[in-house]
Amino acid sequence: MVHYTASGLIKTQKKLGQDKRVRDVNENQDHLVTALDQVRSNAKNILLDGHFCLLDENSQPKPIATSTFENISPVTLILLEAPPSTIYARMVIRDPSSALSIPVIENLQRAERRRAKELSKHLNIPLFISDVETNSTADLAKDLAKKLDRSITNASTA
Repeated sequence: MVHYTASGLIKTQKKLGQDKRVRDVNENQDHLVTALDQVRSNAKNILLDGHFCLLDENSQPKPIATSTFENISPVTLILLEAPPSTIYARMVIRDPSSALSIPVIENLQRAERRRAKELSKHLNIPLFISDVETNSTADLAKDLAKKLDRSITNASTA
């Protein structure tokens, strides 16, 4: 299994800044689908790390279009969560100038959870939600590996 970040793939198609807010969510996702199509020929199974919603210019969460997920054709969805204060602290360490406020993080988390559930139902694929704060990294990795193996096996036999 090969791991890619959505932002890393998008950067192969267009120049991205450090700001977490996106002017044109759909255009970015078109770049993602194009880049993903290019790397698919070299990898059978891809773990794509990304979001279900993105922040617009006003720091409001905007859901990523269903068509993007239909084009990606995931076999499972994984939502990793952590307390907003933990996310904020990590953002400040990584880049204090682009850290989001805790209320913005809370709003984004609610929107992402809601969107992940909608997509799981629409695409008829499993959704796994895990709190990264309560699970050790090793336990989380083992648990997700088992769930992904089952999802991949089920998808290939369907």
